[in-house]
Amino acid sequence: RPYLVERVEYEAAAVEKHWRDARGVSEQLGQLADRLAQGPWTGAALEERLRKLAADRSIPAARLIHPLRVALTGQAVSPGIFEVLVVLGRERSLRRVGEAVRYLRDRSAAGAGVRDR
Repeated sequence: RPYLVERVEYEAAAVEKHWRDARGVSEQLGQLADRLAQGPWTGAALEERLRKLAADRSIPAARLIHPLRVALTGQAVSPGIFEVLVVLGRERSLRRVGEAVRYLRDRSAAGAGVRDR
């Protein structure tokens, strides 16, 4: 379904698990989108840029991968995230990350559902 619809719906359990810190996750996803947008759109190149951002932030790559998965598919489980990025393509992937960042910022500002910790 995530590959066929224009906009994904976020599963409540995935949001609660991977987007709990709405403010922090929105910041990370914004930075990740900036990094992903630069350079070739191949699985290996995307993985390298994601892992570099994780290293720059001194966090495990999983702290970027799981929130990104929710942004792209709306779910906590999907095929490999770099394959998902490639299949969705640059434009759709970056649009979905941007929509997720706006969603998180709105939820954070409203104090509804997603908690800031």
